[in-house]
Amino acid sequence: MIMKNRLADEMPLGSKEGSNRTDGLSEEAQKYAAAVEQYIVDHPASSLAAAFVAGVMVAWWIKRR
Repeated sequence: MIMKNRLADEMPLGSKEGSNRTDGLSEEAQKYAAAVEQYIVDHPASSLAAAFVAGVMVAWWIKRR
C-alpha cells in the first residue's frame, strides 16, 4: 500500500519572513520569543516534558477548585 501525503498540497507554505506571529510585540519580547523558539528546536524532548508537566499542574489546580 502506497501512502500519499494529501495535506502537503492543501497546506500553505510558511516562511520565516512572512510570519506575523510576533507582530505587535515589542522588540525585546520578539528577542525573547526567538530565544524560546530556538531552545524548543534544540531541545524538543525536554520542552515536551515541561509542557506536559505544566498541563498536569494546571489540570490539578483546576480540579481542586
